[in-house]
Amino acid sequence: MYGGRSEPIRGSGPEPEEGDTLKKTMVLNRELSAAIAGMGHTDLMLIADAAHPIPRGVERIDLALRPGMPGTVDVLETILSELSIEGYYVAAEMEEASPGIWAACGRILAQAPRTIVPHAEFKAIVPTVRYAIRTGEYSAFANLILVAGIAGVGAGT
Repeated sequence: MYGGRSEPIRGSGPEPEEGDTLKKTMVLNRELSAAIAGMGHTDLMLIADAAHPIPRGVERIDLALRPGMPGTVDVLETILSELSIEGYYVAAEMEEASPGIWAACGRILAQAPRTIVPHAEFKAIVPTVRYAIRTGEYSAFANLILVAGIAGVGAGT
């Protein structure tokens, strides 16, 4: 039963076709979409590999499904489809430990200022992030902290 009716109420619009979706943007995960919408100018968002510690008190959105899925680069590209950034932090150790992810992030974020810090300093910034997005990434040091910007302003993406 549907509110006392045997049939659900249907709109008068056309029936959806194969491939139609209700959401017009890329991010389908409800929690991630809400986090992106809730970001303010200069708020920080951590994209974390599966092993990165996330402190208590930081809102965690766990996207990990299995080892390697989703990966850091996929999550980064998806987030950037909806979030403008004015810069990002990355641990220096990523360049040697995960050169493929380092190169991909450099390419994807070429227009955004990059701040390279030692991993210990990177971890010290983590308690200040607004959201931590946990991926299934198993590559070492595959973590980024994005600095939210204003759409259409600055050198970022």
